[in-house]
Amino acid sequence: MQDNRAHLCENTVHIGHGQGWGSQPYYPGAYAEYVPAWGNGCYEIPPEASFKEAAMMDVLAVCTHAFHQADRLGIMPILIIGCGPIGNGIGQVARNSEISDDDIIIIENSQVAIEMARKVGFQHIFDPSNSDLKNTIEALQKITRNRKFAAIFDSIGTEFSFQVGLNLLDKGGTYVNLAVHQLRVEFNQMQLSGERKLTGASNFTLADYERTYSGWRRANLILTLGSLRFPCKRFPNIFEDMTKNKKGREVF
Repeated sequence: MQDNRAHLCENTVHIGHGQGWGSQPYYPGAYAEYVPAWGNGCYEIPPEASFKEAAMMDVLAVCTHAFHQADRLGIMPILIIGCGPIGNGIGQVARNSEISDDDIIIIENSQVAIEMARKVGFQHIFDPSNSDLKNTIEALQKITRNRKFAAIFDSIGTEFSFQVGLNLLDKGGTYVNLAVHQLRVEFNQMQLSGERKLTGASNFTLADYERTYSGWRRANLILTLGSLRFPCKRFPNIFEDMTKNKKGREVF
């Protein structure tokens, strides 16, 4: 906490689920009507905002933190690989940071996510479903008029996404991988030459949350895209119900 890295603490106590609380008879769960909370982490919901919007603040704060992991922002285009809630949010944070829509490029193959991205107003969305690595890179270079990317935000984290991104990352650029999982990915170390950086993004700081809250209050961030509301009695079967059809699986 003393060096402003509380978001990286291995002993984090989470409000909303049992992580970090140890063994105790009561956990301050997300579905309780009231839960205890630390005062310095509480923010008043503006009268004009809904609880549905406020519930997405955590997601957008993660996006804000990820976006500010990169350098040279605003100089060249950025690439967002995967435009679910996190990718969509990073795009909105980029726009709110005065990066033009023409310089926000998105890769996504889910039609649900593509539709949500278009509702927000993103213009450059490429679906790689029927493209190999070479064709995907060529399509993205055509969109950017052969400019490379100052920053790449990857919420997919596959070998394909790494190869696309590292082939198009500009010198001095930052590749932010948000999808850290148990996966071996091979790449040529020369792809990191020219002071290219590969990093991750974990949670968010209090400053990131305050910056997101400020953007929300100015009505510059759209929070409700893709959020669904269910009564608590449906939760025991929600996973099965949501994945029975293709659209449900994509949303999930």
